[in-house]
Amino acid sequence: MPIYAIRFTQSYREIEMTYINYDELIMDVSQESIFDLDKDDWRYNAVFMIHRPSDYPYIHGYFEAAEYLADNFLEMTQDLVIYPTMFLYRHCIELILKNILYLQEKNLDLTREKPLNEHRLPNIWSEVRSRLQKMESLEDMHLNWVEKCINELDSIDSGSFTFRYPVTNKNTPTIQKHTHINILQVQRIMRALVNYLEIISEGISMEVEFRAEMRAEHEYGMGLEHDEY
Repeated sequence: MPIYAIRFTQSYREIEMTYINYDELIMDVSQESIFDLDKDDWRYNAVFMIHRPSDYPYIHGYFEAAEYLADNFLEMTQDLVIYPTMFLYRHCIELILKNILYLQEKNLDLTREKPLNEHRLPNIWSEVRSRLQKMESLEDMHLNWVEKCINELDSIDSGSFTFRYPVTNKNTPTIQKHTHINILQVQRIMRALVNYLEIISEGISMEVEFRAEMRAEHEYGMGLEHDEY
């Protein structure tokens, strides 16, 4: 059954009517699955790390995708691609903060009864910073800068909805305060913020591993003493 469809050209401001035959549109893929793999060219196949659950592929995956969009911003429709770009950067920051919080709790042998169901960046950062301030290697000036960046992100997207939906659940526009944004400035700040938080995350991770090794050596030594008796 032939139909007419509206499609956007490279510039979304230009609209053209396109004649489409519905049967032809899906004929080539009607018997295929979204999850079919290409057995001839594996370069386009990806692997989900289901056997080694980790925050790493999520954090770096979102960041790498955001960087690609930012680097190729002028090759695309800027006023459209800004939404996924900003969402990817923001979600990357949320995941890093939650990963740092998880490592902090692991380092202190703390266990959370329920998973952290929080998307407000300042709220997550508040928990993280309260423990970071005990680390002598971190300066308040740097932590204040991180907090400034987080508050700026929160001012435009407080609940991780702004760059995913045009309106809130109260049917009000998600974006109200900011009308223009410069992707190069966003990229500069996000790169610095991600790198700084990643250094903190790596430092805590090394401390967790060191404590685990010390605990294992202690238990091994206690085992030898027990065997002697």
